[in-house]
This record gives sequence, C-alpha cells and structure tokens, in this order.
Amino acid sequence: MKKVANRCNLKTTEDLLASLGFGGLTLHQVLNRLREEIKLQTGDVKNDSDSEIAKSLKSNNNLSTNQSNTATKSPISGIEGLDYRIGKCCSPLPGEDIIGTVSLGNHGITIHREDCENVIPIPIERRLPVGWNQDNKTGDNKFPIQLRIEVIDRVGVLKDILMRLSDKGINVSDANVKTAYGKPAIINLCVGLESYNQLHKTIEQIKSMADVLDIARVGKS
Repeated sequence: MKKVANRCNLKTTEDLLASLGFGGLTLHQVLNRLREEIKLQTGDVKNDSDSEIAKSLKSNNNLSTNQSNTATKSPISGIEGLDYRIGKCCSPLPGEDIIGTVSLGNHGITIHREDCENVIPIPIERRLPVGWNQDNKTGDNKFPIQLRIEVIDRVGVLKDILMRLSDKGINVSDANVKTAYGKPAIINLCVGLESYNQLHKTIEQIKSMADVLDIARVGKS
C-alpha cells in the first residue's frame, strides 16, 4: 500500500487513506494504482473485482489504525487522522454499533448507527468499519441527543423535567415547548450524554414522572 501511495504522489499509507477520505483521490484512482502494483509484483491480477480490492483497502485501514488506538484520544477508532463528524440523523452513542461513510466532496467521514436508514443507499465501497475507542474512557465526550417528550400540559412541567436532569448531572443545551389547546404538550430537548447506557437510564427516569405520557429519542434530518 505504501507503493500505491507513492504512485499517487503521496508519501505514506496514512496520507493515501486521508486523501481518499477527504475526496482528494477517488476510489477508482486508487484501485487502478493498486492493480498496476499487483501486475508488477505477480505479472497477473487475481481477485481484482472492485469489491475485493475495496475490502483490502479497508483491511489495511484497520491494521494501521488499530496500532495507534492506544495513543489517540479520539472517541472513534478506525479513522485516526481523518476528519469526521457524528451523524445528526441518528446521533450514535458509545455502546451502539456504528459505521463510517465517506462523504462526497471534502466533508470527511460521517459516523452513523449501523441501523441508520441513511446508510442503506450508500455504496459498500464508501463504507468504513469503525468502532468506539475503548481506551478513551475519560468521560469528557458528550454527544448531543434529541428527546421528544409528550406531557400533560401544566405550569412548571418543563422546570420539573429540567431539575430531574440537573440532579443527574445532565446538561441541556436546548429546550422548547409546543402546546395546543386541549392536547398534551410536546417538549423537545437536546441533552449531552456519554453513552447508550446513560440514555436508557435517562429515558426511564423521565418516563417515571407522573406528567410524562411518552418519551422518544429522535434525530435531525
């Protein structure tokens, strides 16, 4: 892979993967350089389908990044050195299975839950195996999660919910209430959470409140 990187006028395998992630190189360009290198070494091309070679690229990515997991503070393993963002459509949390997708243009990698419906139309060759960095247990990372709460419309219900969250050390970055005469009120909250386990506990704690009719985790389009 280092020779493939050199063929793409790059110095290292890491530079190659970064350029692929940022859109500086296309997968087709890298595959062509890889085929050329295989021809030089073997005189033939075996198992040269795009899917097989794409798997080789992903496997090489895993090997190189697994070696540096212990030295990184990134919450995501498998994309060290690459620009990434957490998908707002599904807002994954540590403890949930995730997958990375290569965004078109220069938008880096987007991290989704594996069951996110927005991953389905993305081609296999633009998906990357990633995971949560188990060595990153500082608790400094907070992930924004959207909650939709249906409550009995009464004065002070939002305050009671915010106090319950505050008692658990959970920060609320945004809150709004929608009301309609004769109907339950809808409270939309954005909370910062550390893990799926904390999300589950938070939902159960709010659900146990007398005025709460329903609560659900939601995403942004």
